[in-house]
Amino acid sequence: MKKTVIAVLAILMALTFMFVGCVKDPQTSEVPNNSATAPGESATAGDNTPDTPAASPTPKPAAPSKDDSPEYKYTLNEMTMPIWQSNTMYNECVTFHENEDGSITGNLLFKPIRIISVRDVTLKIELKEGVHYKLDENDPTKVIWLPGDETFSIPYFKPGDLTSAHKDKCGTDGYGGILNGVMYCVGEWLYSKQISFTYTYDLNENEMPHAEFAGSKLPKTLAKLKGGEKVKIAFYGDSIFTGCDSSSTYGREPKAPTFFNMVKRQLSALYPDAKIKITNPSVGGWQAKNGLDNVESKVAAGKPDLVILGFGMNDSNVDGEDEAKTIQQMMDKILAKNPDCEFIVVSTFHANPQIGWDIKQGTHGAAFKALEKTGVAAMDMYAPHTYILERKSFQDTTGNNVNHPNDWFARMYAMQILTMLYDYNAG
Repeated sequence: MKKTVIAVLAILMALTFMFVGCVKDPQTSEVPNNSATAPGESATAGDNTPDTPAASPTPKPAAPSKDDSPEYKYTLNEMTMPIWQSNTMYNECVTFHENEDGSITGNLLFKPIRIISVRDVTLKIELKEGVHYKLDENDPTKVIWLPGDETFSIPYFKPGDLTSAHKDKCGTDGYGGILNGVMYCVGEWLYSKQISFTYTYDLNENEMPHAEFAGSKLPKTLAKLKGGEKVKIAFYGDSIFTGCDSSSTYGREPKAPTFFNMVKRQLSALYPDAKIKITNPSVGGWQAKNGLDNVESKVAAGKPDLVILGFGMNDSNVDGEDEAKTIQQMMDKILAKNPDCEFIVVSTFHANPQIGWDIKQGTHGAAFKALEKTGVAAMDMYAPHTYILERKSFQDTTGNNVNHPNDWFARMYAMQILTMLYDYNAG
């Protein structure tokens, strides 16, 4: 009887989880946008495509000195530059939390050598060290909250905030601002607390798991990109793949592009002769089985050259082996229409650890890795998120405090995909 009750509860949790999709932000009149052009996007030219196809281990640039005086800038190049390739961290999200002893602190991912800029979530208000914050003398990765001034005071989470319903301006109609004892919010009350830190650091400290160049796994896609041909890329997944909860999805500042738009625009800069087309028929709340049931009409019919599959967040009770079988069936149906199609299969990241939905997603990455062969490459988002959560709070990475990435963590999707499709280490 006890086992039956537990099983029923798990099913109910999973069903609830499925429907936590993209919701309207009450601060704007915008609705979620799944098109290939999101508001507020801009692009800058990148390096030309290298001729050398060889993949090599990610190099470790020398640590910048304290005498460096870099200026703050934040174009598409900075948004998408893989953090394992650059000794500058651009706009890392930090949230501040009141601790039991009354102190208010946040955490950086790495020890900063030089702080370049600290800004509010809109990136329009620049904060001052010694006024709005200071670094802990004994642990520079710890940032200490200061009262600020008449211009700005950093908002922070107080005890109980993350386990209480916050209905006011949180955009969670139908859920009451709380799920399984976890605060659920897509509004200003959450995102206003996400502060952006840009700083230099010693890249040798960065041991975060990440993707590598996948040229040997995706030879047809790479040949088309380098040859200046037409390349049709389809993104197909759940609400994460629709762009929830990137700021551009809601038309609010700083209007950071969705990760798939970042990929499209930066690939076009890195391979300027290629003609890249993006489609994205992703649907919020879907499990892999829903993706399988609809893959022929939504994806296969378009005969894409590369399909990037992103399911798993809603499959909390599906182990990796079964999830991989469904993904393989999806790929088989697409290959039946286009035998030359190639794939990147993406395992999901952590749901909020306090909500009880992060059950079997951690098994998906290894199972997807086992699918790898020529024509199929795997990309893991769970492992890098684990690395981050060992050092930072979940609220530093989320756009709804439940199961969607914020602007900073969404960029990591773009960084990993770009790393797989462009050899940053060549020539």
